[in-house]
Amino acid sequence: MEGVDPAVSLTYITSSSFTVVAPLPPTLNQSYHSYPVGGHCRIVLSKAAREWKEEVAYHVKCFWHAFSQPSPPRAVYRLQMTQFLTRNSRDADAVKIVMDAIFNGMGVNDNRVYEIILRKVVDKAETPRIVAVVEWHV
Repeated sequence: MEGVDPAVSLTYITSSSFTVVAPLPPTLNQSYHSYPVGGHCRIVLSKAAREWKEEVAYHVKCFWHAFSQPSPPRAVYRLQMTQFLTRNSRDADAVKIVMDAIFNGMGVNDNRVYEIILRKVVDKAETPRIVAVVEWHV
């Protein structure tokens, strides 16, 4: 996909978790556009955010179907995200787009996430990225 860093990777850790490493998504301010429709304001995902979300969801879908069994119908999920930044000037606002991309790729409704942990780390030596660990249990 144009404009999206293809460096998305997934790692299978155990039978009940995996890790997604991806470039940072667009900031919240860059992720949505609004425009007037009949006296109301319609808010839509920006092209850059949509491409990022589709790219990550595609990789998760391929991984999920290749290496995992479908999750049990009653499984609940825990999502731990670490946002690695090269400076401390960005908000930790990536929760919803990351959650949407991962759970869309898994084909699971994200309302089954019972716990979300978000960390922000300044890491000047590395490339800005997000690392998300998805765990599930019945």
